[in-house]
Amino acid sequence: MDIQVIGKTGITPIYEKRSNNSTTFLKELERAKSFQDKNRKRQLMDLCYDMEGIFVYQMLKAMRDTVPKDNLLYGGHAEEIFQEMLDHEYAKQMSRNANFGLASELYNQLSKYL
Repeated sequence: MDIQVIGKTGITPIYEKRSNNSTTFLKELERAKSFQDKNRKRQLMDLCYDMEGIFVYQMLKAMRDTVPKDNLLYGGHAEEIFQEMLDHEYAKQMSRNANFGLASELYNQLSKYL
């Protein structure tokens, strides 16, 4: 049974019958390194989006604090918890779909150090 990995062109076996050639090993090593670099860049971009989401959440929270609470429609502690959770989801979606530019600027600055 061959162990399978997902490569650029699809599923390829790791262990193939090949000669003990050092150039083949070096090619495989370079391919693995390039895959790691792409993965690290994707992780950095995800972290930048998360940071932008935190910023947007703080902005939404500050905006919501300016609205006075009405005792007639106030739902208590449960409503506050729900509103915070909803604001987190709004912030996450807004940072992924809206173009605030903070995530891309963070990525441009931090990708230099990868």
